[in-house]
Amino acid sequence: MRRCFVALAVLPGVALALGGCTAGTAKVPSGAAGPASATRTVRSVSPPKPSGSARSNEQRAKADATVILASFVIPPGAARLPRAPDIGGGALEQNPMVGVGAPYYVDKAGLWRVPGAPQQVLAWATAHQPRRFSPDGGMTVNPSSDQVALWMDTFELPPVSGVLYSRQMTIEVVDAGDGQTDIRVDALVNWLPPRPVTEAIPAGARVVTISEVPGSADPGAKPLAPVTISAPATIRELIAAVNALPLAPPDWGASCPLDLGAYLNLDFQARPGGPALAVANAHLTGCGLVDFSIGGKTQPALGTYGGAAAIAARLLKLAGLHWKLP
Repeated sequence: MRRCFVALAVLPGVALALGGCTAGTAKVPSGAAGPASATRTVRSVSPPKPSGSARSNEQRAKADATVILASFVIPPGAARLPRAPDIGGGALEQNPMVGVGAPYYVDKAGLWRVPGAPQQVLAWATAHQPRRFSPDGGMTVNPSSDQVALWMDTFELPPVSGVLYSRQMTIEVVDAGDGQTDIRVDALVNWLPPRPVTEAIPAGARVVTISEVPGSADPGAKPLAPVTISAPATIRELIAAVNALPLAPPDWGASCPLDLGAYLNLDFQARPGGPALAVANAHLTGCGLVDFSIGGKTQPALGTYGGAAAIAARLLKLAGLHWKLP
């Protein structure tokens, strides 16, 4: 499940989407819609590999944004603009995908003026972006009293677990007059802060009690009896699995399904019946995140939106339990 949790749209009527990057060779077939008929070869660009644990998620986001922007296949005849034009009330001054509530992002932009009508230019650009891009929809923003019409398409790359929450490219076009189009391309990468080393199950955990709460997802169901596990090898595997979960993406106005109160609960203890050293609750409905606490103190949520059901299934498999969850 992919979501873009950016709260503020700069332009009226702008919806939210995700995007991505790559490079390749673009050929304009004779008679095709576009600024001109030509053959254009673009240098292949591959995302850089992290140099190790010392490289921060933010640095990786900056590197990926640079690659995404460099991978854009520029239409023939385009001239680079040094800054956003004033046309239409400055419709291209800012990426409408960026807004308040998204503190961890990198946005790198490029601007060009291209021969041709806006919709033809956008159709050409959309058709000639590298295959590694995954199209993620488009939109038309109707003009307001002080702005021109704007057309936009978006593309995405898969997230990088625990590092980059989303990677997108947006292509926006507006009519520049005199048979020309202004185009803005943004490489927007949302990164996750690394999970603190202190947010881990304490070393003293020797047993885990697993219980299930069906909630209103299955109102007639009787909760399964809790199971306490003390086999050292299994405990180590369960601890490692929870400790390896990434921080959940920041809540940028996420719209989640109704939470029906169903979850899988893991209490990590030093001894059977002892106080919980750490608790992990994998929510099976709603946003599908994993709530986590240490010594009764709530920690940032873990996992990805909608991913807790798969996490719960893996934890049950590690524990050797064949429970059917709601």
